[in-house]
Amino acid sequence: MAPLVRSLRCGVHRGGLAQGGLDGAAGRAHLPEMSAPIDETEFRRSLVADAPPADWPAHLRALWHDARGEWQAAHDLVNEGGSPAECRVHAYLHRREGDLANADYWYWRARVPADRGPLDVERDLLLRRFLAAGA
Repeated sequence: MAPLVRSLRCGVHRGGLAQGGLDGAAGRAHLPEMSAPIDETEFRRSLVADAPPADWPAHLRALWHDARGEWQAAHDLVNEGGSPAECRVHAYLHRREGDLANADYWYWRARVPADRGPLDVERDLLLRRFLAAGA
């Protein structure tokens, strides 16, 4: 497993949080406000929160939900495909779902060749590209 993928999953599992970063009384994660993560480390740290920051772009919030195994929440954010980045994440999500015909349509809408490599590598590459571009 790639280091980023392993890190994205560290501390989070389906159905809840695996460790730390919680306010014991409320059972809720508390993180400082941030407009967009500066790097992958900030992105990974944000995964213990209840939701991604609302001021992140939809494509980045969708990757956040995907990293937590929340496919439907991720899909809902990019379902309309309003930007090339949203179309690109939408394609990735349909490929993760196993719907290659639908994924191919969204790759076409994003104006990029269809990716057929490992899914986690595709997600990591998307995250790095978005962060490098300022999200």
